[in-house]
Amino acid sequence: MAQTLTERVTGLERVVEAHGVRLGALDKELDASNKRHAEVAKALALLKPNFDLTVALLKREVEELSKWRDEVKKSEEEWGRKLWMILPPVLAVLVSNALTFAIAFYVKK
Repeated sequence: MAQTLTERVTGLERVVEAHGVRLGALDKELDASNKRHAEVAKALALLKPNFDLTVALLKREVEELSKWRDEVKKSEEEWGRKLWMILPPVLAVLVSNALTFAIAFYVKK
């Protein structure tokens, strides 16, 4: 079962040839992958300006919505403040009317 040197060299040559074929196939696949990568990079480069514009518009809309939210909040606070300004005089009128009614009711008796 001992192999001669020639058989060993022949076996190694077959192994090297098989590896060479595999490397050739891998090289072709790598070239195809590089081509696809280049195509994807071109497509992304074409989409980038549109993407940048869309992002800028969305940022602007977010800023506008934030300003609108702040305005609504200020408006709500102002209405609350106005309501609290009206409440004491209204309560004073109600209390004075109730006292007047109570005094008038007891005076009639």
